[in-house]
Amino acid sequence: MRRVVRVTEEVARWVFEVHITRHAPGWYIAFTNPTAGPWKRIMATNSDGVVGEVHRFAREETRPDLVLVNDKLSAILIVEAKGKIIGLLSSTQRLKSVAVVQDLAVILRRTNEFWAGRQDFQVVCGLLWGAEDETSTLEAAQTISAYENSLAKGKHGVLKKVIGVECLRLPQENEIACRILHLPGASQEDEQFAAKLMRSFKLPITKC
Repeated sequence: MRRVVRVTEEVARWVFEVHITRHAPGWYIAFTNPTAGPWKRIMATNSDGVVGEVHRFAREETRPDLVLVNDKLSAILIVEAKGKIIGLLSSTQRLKSVAVVQDLAVILRRTNEFWAGRQDFQVVCGLLWGAEDETSTLEAAQTISAYENSLAKGKHGVLKKVIGVECLRLPQENEIACRILHLPGASQEDEQFAAKLMRSFKLPITKC
């Protein structure tokens, strides 16, 4: 078995995608943006189960790292991924990532035969990062809070709640374990929706 030395952005994304595929059947991957990868389309199924294109990103268009959809929860999670949580903290990166989520939320309000019924789904911002040491709740809270404050300034109907996912390397087990981190404090309705969403991933949940 190959030993994982460092949890890069690519590794963190791959681990999370594998977990979703194996353990969170309510979710499916509508888009992933691997390094140097050719896949530049958001895909979904129509009412007959046929897979088709929902949106094709332009060559110079900034893309998210993952777009996940849950038809049962009527939810879309748009994810920004980094190799370490510090990579998410700069104001430049945060504003860029928030703009991607907000712009894509507008695009996904449109519909076609492969997206019909999903244009009114709730859009949520997700943050994904790798770690060799467990992220402190303080650092996670600061990062999530900064993104939530930036989202609050937007006008695109994105839920203010931000979901964080840490992919932590466990060297003794040669394993990477994922957990969800979130910052309580939104409205009761938003908290209830976020709780359902987080539980659906079947991962440990840590309050910041």
